[in-house]
Amino acid sequence: MISPRVFRASAKINFTLDVLRKREDGYHQIRSLVAFVDLHDEIHITRSDKLNVSFISDFEEQISQQNNSLTRLHQYLKFIYPKIYNYRIEIKKNIPISAGLGGGSADAAIFLKYLIEDNDLNLTQMDLQEIGFEIGADIPVCFYNRPALINGIGEHITEAKINKKFYLVLVNPMFSISTKYIYKKYDHRASVKNINPQNMPFEDMIKYGKNDLQDVVISQSKNVKHIIDTIAQTNKCYLARMTGSGPTCFGVYQDEDNARINEFELKKKFPKYWIKMVNLIS
Repeated sequence: MISPRVFRASAKINFTLDVLRKREDGYHQIRSLVAFVDLHDEIHITRSDKLNVSFISDFEEQISQQNNSLTRLHQYLKFIYPKIYNYRIEIKKNIPISAGLGGGSADAAIFLKYLIEDNDLNLTQMDLQEIGFEIGADIPVCFYNRPALINGIGEHITEAKINKKFYLVLVNPMFSISTKYIYKKYDHRASVKNINPQNMPFEDMIKYGKNDLQDVVISQSKNVKHIIDTIAQTNKCYLARMTGSGPTCFGVYQDEDNARINEFELKKKFPKYWIKMVNLIS
């Protein structure tokens, strides 16, 4: 029996998220400062007679084994490249689902890298952008898998440098949020746009930035505001904010021991929530 190849897909953090406008095609044009942390889904991939995707998860939210980012990606590429292999894929979900952490896109990006390698595909940057349009807007930046400033719907990616060590404590209230629903709610709200952070140091980018979707989510769930306020009051918290379309929130710290202590304290305050300290990957 052939042993599976094993990969790790990293969770994504949107440190800032500006919603600039809604495009005619229905997508939203955004600007976002993104980085990745050492929280990973574990992905086992083996060639097979037919495509089969299964998930192992401790989270209550269920993922369809027939309709998910990996099956849609494989179907999309199979239409263009009919001879690509089929696979059996088993994913141990450590990244909370529908949580603003990009787990589904990160899994798809790992699978895409393997499809390219195993089938000797020659995909251009434009091809990757098209996959983002068709399958998931976060896939291109998850494929890049480094700190970045993203524009458009996520297809324009510029390197962002992190020159300091940061530690994060993630807090997820154990409910999921529909990204599509939150963006739809945002369409009816006004927003004051940030200055362009591109030439600012990373620590200033995150401190003076914001997440345009945060107030929208708070209007739907007061729990999120309580989480952010509680994180902000922890010892030496540099920043407290929501990531992506939520509901996961995070605190940023510059000292690892302090971050671990705050993780412990937050677990006492929110015993039913998923809480984890992670390292920022620079």
